[in-house]
Amino acid sequence: MLLFWACIGTSVKECRCGFSAERNIRGEVLGNQAKEIEDLRKKYISKILLSDVNTVRVQVEREVKEFAGLDEDDRVKLEEDAVLRICQRLDGNL
Repeated sequence: MLLFWACIGTSVKECRCGFSAERNIRGEVLGNQAKEIEDLRKKYISKILLSDVNTVRVQVEREVKEFAGLDEDDRVKLEEDAVLRICQRLDGNL
């Protein structure tokens, strides 16, 4: 919301939100902004899940500890399975 108020009355080119440029001068997509947005999403979801007002916080913390206790192969497999389930829920495509 703060970004919205900071940019009101300015052109899109003048508004700076703190992210890296999405494209270079030739129009080629740069990867930095996507990584920054992904990091920000992770930051917000962790804050939401671990918030004191989250009614399932204890369950989330327990599952995080269980996940951290798994060996690397099991964690990778669970992450791959999660991506597949998410894609299936969205539209069945990967």
